[in-house]
Amino acid sequence: PVFISQSGAWRLAGINYAVGPLAVRQTIDGPTLTAALYDYGGLYLETGSPVSWQLVSATMANIPAVSYSTFLSPRSDWIEAVITVPEPATLLLLTAAFLATPLLHRRAQVPRCRRCLPRSFTQFTHSHDPRPSVAESKSMPALHRL
Repeated sequence: PVFISQSGAWRLAGINYAVGPLAVRQTIDGPTLTAALYDYGGLYLETGSPVSWQLVSATMANIPAVSYSTFLSPRSDWIEAVITVPEPATLLLLTAAFLATPLLHRRAQVPRCRRCLPRSFTQFTHSHDPRPSVAESKSMPALHRL
């Protein structure tokens, strides 16, 4: 982003859409890196045709790259038309839905085995032996058999 200081306040003035140089190498025979860099000192830059690589000496001063930006002010009418601020009722509804999601998820969880169900949901009762009978064991999924 590009900001300007206007009447003591910083305002968004533009958006970067390209930077250069994009292709650099750390060594002359090394792999080509595609990157947006603020300082390309100490790296090899692609130059000329046919392609050759030239070392840019590393100095204490930054060697800046090029940045291309587009100004937002000529497009402010369009930006205002497509960006709308939700009304308070919409924000309240979205907040309620966000907060209710974990509660609904907890209610929807199903017990993992028949023993976890309340007695009203199953005919299975424990006497002195907590293991299911042979008939019940055959009807249970393999994961729940003892």
